[in-house]
Amino acid sequence: MRTRPRRRNGFTLIEVCVAAMIVAIGATALFAVALSTRRTVAVSPIREQMTQYSRLLMETLKTYVTSDVSNNTGAPNPAAANPWQLCAGDGAHTWALTSGNHNADCLLPTSLTAAPPTGANATLRYAVSVSGGARKITVTMSWTEPD
Repeated sequence: MRTRPRRRNGFTLIEVCVAAMIVAIGATALFAVALSTRRTVAVSPIREQMTQYSRLLMETLKTYVTSDVSNNTGAPNPAAANPWQLCAGDGAHTWALTSGNHNADCLLPTSLTAAPPTGANATLRYAVSVSGGARKITVTMSWTEPD
């Protein structure tokens, strides 16, 4: 008569090590997602504000393009009541659609343009280029994200 080997209750050392490794990988992934979400939530309001101000800039510039203020030379009509400046005091570019680089920081509130930790050190710039009679406007936003 053969006797069967008696089975022991419990787990082997290899099973315990594999289970611990699976739990550690899962915990690490969960921790990484939590940190990423925290950073995204902290940056989201600034990103949203900057997007809104860039849209405001584009809508303002769109009104300049679609308004009949030019005298067919591409420059603003001197007889027009509004000099079509984007920012008051921007003497280098009296007309907002002059070719070249422009500063549109005047559209941003001081809560964004102030230096950290109170602000985001944000800048809003745009460039105008003319090719074949058509204007191309490129908007560039930058800001400092909180840590």
